Amino acid sequence: LSAGCYGPDALEIHYICPDCRDYGRVDGRDCHCLQALKRKAELDQWGKGQSFARYDLTVFPEESGQRGQMDRLRSIAEGYADAFPANDPPGLFLRGNAGLGKTFVVNCIGRRVLERGFRVRRITDYQFHRLLMERVFKGDSEDYYALVNADLLVYDDLGAAPKTQRDIAENYFFALLDERCK
Repeated sequence: LSAGCYGPDALEIHYICPDCRDYGRVDGRDCHCLQALKRKAELDQWGKGQSFARYDLTVFPEESGQRGQMDRLRSIAEGYADAFPANDPPGLFLRGNAGLGKTFVVNCIGRRVLERGFRVRRITDYQFHRLLMERVFKGDSEDYYALVNADLLVYDDLGAAPKTQRDIAENYFFALLDERCK
């Protein structure tokens, strides 16, 4: 080995993570290295554009008072994200017309909470109804229980799904809320 310019440990396995030996699990649980990779993948999915650092008040008109309202909303949202999970009240409900920035704000909250190491799941009303159809027809519940067990659930566009699907899924939505409150 030394004649070939290799070190004495060249034939030994060199693990990136000595705790799990790159297996990803220790004592039946996800290793810290796998948890970090999952968190990075989740952050990548949220995108860098949806964060409080990119919250630009200049896009809102000042003369209508909307800029001041959005500044107050930012303060509330950042306070919520920074205090999570010790918030009182435990949840937020944002409502308003389309195009006002509600989705951006809840995504900023979700990203901040995720950066702090909590499990965050985001779903739209339409995606939730589609997930329910998979659960009912295929018996697949893994994604549903990921919503139940998330530390923070960001549910966007409540009531936006088609009326035919809304009637079926309304009870499931309330069941989801009930399970999360247990």
